Amino acid sequence: MGLYGLTDYIANAKRKELGVRKVVGANLSQLLMTFVKEVLPTLLLALLISGTISFVLMNQWLDQFAYRIDIGWQIIALTISIVFLIVGVSMGYRSILAARLNPVDVLKDE
Repeated sequence: MGLYGLTDYIANAKRKELGVRKVVGANLSQLLMTFVKEVLPTLLLALLISGTISFVLMNQWLDQFAYRIDIGWQIIALTISIVFLIVGVSMGYRSILAARLNPVDVLKDE
């Protein structure tokens, strides 16, 4: 929900910019890259911090058991891919809605 809200906020804040870019000739993929450039560094930083902390804490917790399993890189890769899938779906939906707006409706206020 927070990521969808962040994307919605970015879309509303950049309505005029997206309208101007669309009038100048930007295609849908170029408009979507404006959203990705805003969210991707924050997402990567969050995954780095949370992944490291959760990996260390889970290993400490699992050390207390007699029959212990190991957390391998496959589990972390699967988790990161699921996060990217969720981000792509939620952010992509709102970004496409914002990029498909009619530039005349956005820019008629000026």
